[in-house]
Amino acid sequence: MSTFKKIGAIPVIVSQIGMRQLVRVGYIYFFEPQIMKVIPLYASLMKKTRTMWKILNIKRDLAYWNSRKSEIISRSTNVMDIAELGLNENGQNLLKEQLKATNQVVIAKIDQDGFFLSLFGQIEGIPCVDEAYFIPRLRSCLNLVTVDRKVGVKKDYKGRVISFIREIEALHALRKAGCNVPSILDVDFENCSLTISYIPGTVLREQLALRGATLRDRDVDENPHFIPLSPEARALKKIKEGKRYLREVVSQDFIEKLFDQVVKIHSAGFIIRDIKYGNVIVEKKTGNPYLIDFESSTNFTGKAYSAFRQLRDYDIEKFNIHFGTDKPTYQGLRRKMVNQEFISPEKWYSPWYIGSGLRVGALWDPESGWGRWHYILKDNLPNLMGKRVLDLGANNGFNSLQILRSGAREVIGFEIDPNYIQQGQFLKSAMEWSDNRKYDFRYIQSSMVELKSMDLGHFDLVMALCSLYYLDDDEISGLIRHVSTTTDCFIVQCNSKYDIGRDFSHTYEKASVEFMKRALEENGFPDVRLVAPRHYSRPLLIGGKTKVNVS
Repeated sequence: MSTFKKIGAIPVIVSQIGMRQLVRVGYIYFFEPQIMKVIPLYASLMKKTRTMWKILNIKRDLAYWNSRKSEIISRSTNVMDIAELGLNENGQNLLKEQLKATNQVVIAKIDQDGFFLSLFGQIEGIPCVDEAYFIPRLRSCLNLVTVDRKVGVKKDYKGRVISFIREIEALHALRKAGCNVPSILDVDFENCSLTISYIPGTVLREQLALRGATLRDRDVDENPHFIPLSPEARALKKIKEGKRYLREVVSQDFIEKLFDQVVKIHSAGFIIRDIKYGNVIVEKKTGNPYLIDFESSTNFTGKAYSAFRQLRDYDIEKFNIHFGTDKPTYQGLRRKMVNQEFISPEKWYSPWYIGSGLRVGALWDPESGWGRWHYILKDNLPNLMGKRVLDLGANNGFNSLQILRSGAREVIGFEIDPNYIQQGQFLKSAMEWSDNRKYDFRYIQSSMVELKSMDLGHFDLVMALCSLYYLDDDEISGLIRHVSTTTDCFIVQCNSKYDIGRDFSHTYEKASVEFMKRALEENGFPDVRLVAPRHYSRPLLIGGKTKVNVS
């Protein structure tokens, strides 16, 4: 479109969508891309500011967490008893004798590679070394201890108060959020030490090393292939070593569960900043992933979401590098769109916008996608908070995902075209990235006619946007009657255009307001309300068994 044609189109666009919507589109097209260029600098400044704030408020933070000591300890759950530890009989007897004199005993020292120097003999299932091969830790001191007969790991931060506070803050919040992280068993504010629950299982780094990966410090420091490398190159080579054996050690399901934990931590407002094989534990009983070591984490709860999103991307990029995944980040999504690595914009069903300037198609078009949502859907749907919704003819899932964004708890989309389903799955992951949350949206690949043979339960809302009129007359009636048994509210979108080259002329009649209104009224939805903005070709019919309350 030439510049003159674009200028000439502006009055038409304004008359269709209104000045308010045009301003919103203008912001997305022209201002937001410029803002995204400065976000990395802003994020870096915010990270430094948060660190400086921690330094300036050390005494205040220490006093605050000290006052809540009993609360953070009382949240301890799933803690191992000493009887489950795996000591031999002599070791258990010796430990019990020492526990008569004190409630806290050091069972073993933990070295730089996570090996245990046991003071009570061999511990079943735990990698142990003797004193000659023990490598002292560089930044902190770790001991396996008992606290009131519970097994924990005591971490001495060697005076690093900020790291101490960060880990308390993160573990307390993440346990409340239901994340797979250790519980806090004890805190010593005077000596700056923290005791957390011991997670029975194997560190992922150790599993990889046992298969042959050169990951342990004791192996790397003496390896001629690592010695001449810079710290950055050495770290990348260790990751490469781990990835060689990763699929032999953990399944794709485990990796997905681990990423779900990363997402939960981000959803709780925290940046991890230290994703690596040595900080992942494969829990013994369930095989589920646990994350440890949050002394480098940053709490961004309620602070500068744009900066948080940028820093969160660093975590996701680290995850992708370590685990060979392609989880969404801003740069990754933008690259796919610019290079058309996924699907070219011309093949997308409808225009969409997810945030951060990431968009496809003409957002000013009020007849589909983003424009349709803001023009007619958003303000005419019933209250969606906590609702369960069925979307018949979901296409690329944009409307379903917008419904979830608006508060719905679950959406099921019927779609027969696998290309649209692929688009919808991509769009779902992109929106989850943008919104920092998971959405309960799934497709059923099927004709909507097959709904009658399925038991999907009750829905608070069913909608068929520009899709129902592609069925035969009898199929339309039968489907509406079935829908009336599953919901009290059915929203149908019509199409009044008569110059769009349909294969069958009768489809124009079925797409009309008159036909669809009569079909709703005669098949279980006697109360039908029409929403038809002037000059708009896709009016809505809101069918209800009783009066529909619109928020």
